[in-house]
Amino acid sequence: MLQIKKIVLLWFFSQSLIGISQINWNSINSNLYSDFPPSSMCNDNDGNLYMTCTIYDDILDSFIHKILVSSNSGLTWNEINTSGISPTCTITNIAYFNGKFLISTVNFSVWPSDVKILESTDNGQSWTISMQGYDNFYAPQDIVSNETDIFIISYSVDSNTENKLFKSSDGGENWIENNIQNLPDSVSLLEIAFCNGKMIIGTKPYNANFTNNTGGKLFISNDEGLNWIESNTGYDTTFIPSNFLTLDNGEIYLTSNKHDIQQGGWIFKIFKSTDQGQNWFELNNSGLTDLIYTTSLTYSENYFFLTGRENNSSTGLLYRSDQYSLGIEKIKKIEFSDDNILKTYDLSGKLCSPSEEFLHINLFKNGKTKFSFLK
Repeated sequence: MLQIKKIVLLWFFSQSLIGISQINWNSINSNLYSDFPPSSMCNDNDGNLYMTCTIYDDILDSFIHKILVSSNSGLTWNEINTSGISPTCTITNIAYFNGKFLISTVNFSVWPSDVKILESTDNGQSWTISMQGYDNFYAPQDIVSNETDIFIISYSVDSNTENKLFKSSDGGENWIENNIQNLPDSVSLLEIAFCNGKMIIGTKPYNANFTNNTGGKLFISNDEGLNWIESNTGYDTTFIPSNFLTLDNGEIYLTSNKHDIQQGGWIFKIFKSTDQGQNWFELNNSGLTDLIYTTSLTYSENYFFLTGRENNSSTGLLYRSDQYSLGIEKIKKIEFSDDNILKTYDLSGKLCSPSEEFLHINLFKNGKTKFSFLK
């Protein structure tokens, strides 16, 4: 059996328990998305950032969309192929899981609404329907994955209030309804996140819309949704949860929006938890003077990315933060023995050749590596 002989560390950086309490943002302007407000983002294992943009066209009387990709941390963007996606639908979510992209689309101009889950295994060059077992009367609200499964929170296109949680254990090929039990009947599911085996959900009051100051609440489950604990310490429950982001170092971020009658429009806050959602604190933000409503938040290549809408308009906005390291080890090489023969594998950004079952290595660019040993 192969045994680890030596691990040579190049660099290590650790964050404090709280880490950052303020994010400094910089606007990234592009005519590719200024007229098409961004709606969701994700990134792949190669450092590419993907963003969906949707706008309502009065002439066509329907939604039209774009999918954009950036390979330089959001500085420039290119459109990718959307063949196979109805041009008159809105793309509600995009997610990346084990070499595959998943998007959810809804066409609200027909009845019942045309709902689809599509997948791409060639970086968006082609898209095919992948929704065996999925109830297409439910429009996807959020797509997220843990280490093994993909989950979709959906709402009924008929009532706009009833929720279902769907789960796929085969990369999105087949779906089953995942029962959510013991939650108050008074809440509707909006967003979902996973952190160290815990399931965290953001909710709003059942049968409430987004503009009547109803607010929202957060719940945590330690047993895959069988039992829930309300967990709002430090969270402003007058705000409605918008988007979770879980980082590899265990930090959880949450954007939330509120329609403030006194201010005559939308306002937002960004919260952070360093203890798996048990406690939250509000982050200070600089550079977001034009932003009133957030739509997505992600992290890629040492940057946070935030999208939303501009004040008093539907203009799309994209912001990139200052650099933020997760405190993950950079590893130069791993040496281990196989039948007394020493083998060395370079991890400085190159793809590793070993595939031993006990060693699982997720590679990132520039030699940054997160590693774990499988039992």
